[in-house]
Amino acid sequence: MKLQLVKKQPHKKSNPVSGTNNAYGQKALANEIVALSCAGEGGRNDQLNRSAYSLGQLIAGGQLDISSVENALRGTAAGLGLKSSEIEKTIASGIKSGMIEPRYPQSEFDHGEFSGQIGQDGQNGHEGQDRTGSDNVGQDRTTADKIGQTSDRIGSGESFGSGLRSTLKAWILQDKRQFRIQDAYNDLDIRNRQQKKNVSSYLAKFCEDGLIERSNGQRGVFLYKESVRTHIDFINPVVNMDSSLRLPFGLEDLGIHLMPGNIFVIAGESNAGKTSICLNIAHDNLSSLCSKGKHETLNYFSSEMGPQEMHRRVKAFGKPLKAWAGMKAIERNKFFHQVVDPDGLNIIDFMEVHNEFYLVGDWISQIHEALNEGICVIAIQKKSGTDFGRSGEISVEKSRLYLSISEVIKGYSSCKIVKAKNYNAPRNPNGLEKDFRVAQKGAVLEELTDWRYVKYAERKKINSEYELLVKQEDAAYAERSIPGDETAYEFYVDGDTKRVTFRQVSQWRESYKGLDVDEALRELSEDSVDRPFLTKNWFFQVSGILGKKHKQYRGE
Repeated sequence: MKLQLVKKQPHKKSNPVSGTNNAYGQKALANEIVALSCAGEGGRNDQLNRSAYSLGQLIAGGQLDISSVENALRGTAAGLGLKSSEIEKTIASGIKSGMIEPRYPQSEFDHGEFSGQIGQDGQNGHEGQDRTGSDNVGQDRTTADKIGQTSDRIGSGESFGSGLRSTLKAWILQDKRQFRIQDAYNDLDIRNRQQKKNVSSYLAKFCEDGLIERSNGQRGVFLYKESVRTHIDFINPVVNMDSSLRLPFGLEDLGIHLMPGNIFVIAGESNAGKTSICLNIAHDNLSSLCSKGKHETLNYFSSEMGPQEMHRRVKAFGKPLKAWAGMKAIERNKFFHQVVDPDGLNIIDFMEVHNEFYLVGDWISQIHEALNEGICVIAIQKKSGTDFGRSGEISVEKSRLYLSISEVIKGYSSCKIVKAKNYNAPRNPNGLEKDFRVAQKGAVLEELTDWRYVKYAERKKINSEYELLVKQEDAAYAERSIPGDETAYEFYVDGDTKRVTFRQVSQWRESYKGLDVDEALRELSEDSVDRPFLTKNWFFQVSGILGKKHKQYRGE
């Protein structure tokens, strides 16, 4: 194709900033994350689409890395409560649309800078016609057409042609999958011959660079090429195959183990017991504190506890404080990958993120990469009613064990196994739950149930029982200074008043666990006045009524 260029005005052309995740792109990413975080309910998916589109433009312009954008948007959207399937679809669609129109700090494609004369092969969209002037790309063209034609009009045009090349590369990296060249034409809206020729040329160059490879026996089909290979020496491992971490709640009895290099995440609500679990893990794994402990030292990174609080918490375990010397307590709330012991036991209590929840996935990945033979236990915050931390499912990716800790009612918590990859028992432990409560100032994790699957209706009933226990414990605490033979409730019997004592009420509470004995006695006391029904054997009547109510409660 013969091409002539007429330069209208000599002025300095702006080149795109090279590299990815530069200052311009990072600022734009931060602005979009703020906009998404502030979106009102009902408009969050629309804002996610707008943000994905805007950042997709910068991906195509070489200002941002696509994986960073996806992780940032995914984590923020998950923290706002959007569904995972909805998030993935919206992000993919928005980025794909935005990549068709690359954006730069200063526009790379200044269409007023050049005017061209198109040759006889009609690359201006009108076969066999010559046109000149700045409107030679046509008013009805898509942005992808404009990028391609700008490249066409400058011949070899390396800087202009790089726009389509970077868009194509970003499109490949978005999914890292097998694709047909026709898929690229369709998704990037590639229409004319020169654009298609450029795409074919770029794909050939990507094959030479090792980014992709041609699929054998399938014309025009390419595969993303994952060239990094990490060999696993399972014949002669550096360490033995025994678990190198003692786990809480009898998890090892379920066949669950953690191996060197593993990440263990504890996602918990506020006051659900994250710190107590972390301190119990430290206690059970230090050889100076526990006979079965396998570690002489460990790093305990704390973002909240000061020296006085930590002193009080460890003292509650009842061991000499000097025995805790192997736990190196470190004040830290970010950049943990810089300070973890790659070959030791690390406990992070907790990974504190207030707004940029999307960072959690990146931070956990960085820690995972920093580990060699070591293990890292990471506590993160989670919202009530969900299984995942504030960052959403992205926090699960690198973990080999992921526990979700919820405070089902005040003082009572539930531990759910969300993910357990290393287990050697016939029973799959994923989804099992165990209830517990924290006692002795956090030193004891009192297990209330066995590991079992819990349905929604069962959970409601169990929580009601816990609420009753709390109520009865409060009543017992209030009654502790009252003599046992004092009157608790009175009953009207044949014109006379009879009474039951606090000691008798306490015995009934113990005998009829799960029944609100106090509420039942209160109702019976009122009924004995409103509609007298008790006889001289009133005490046995009352006790029998309580027993009947208890059987009904148990479904007998």
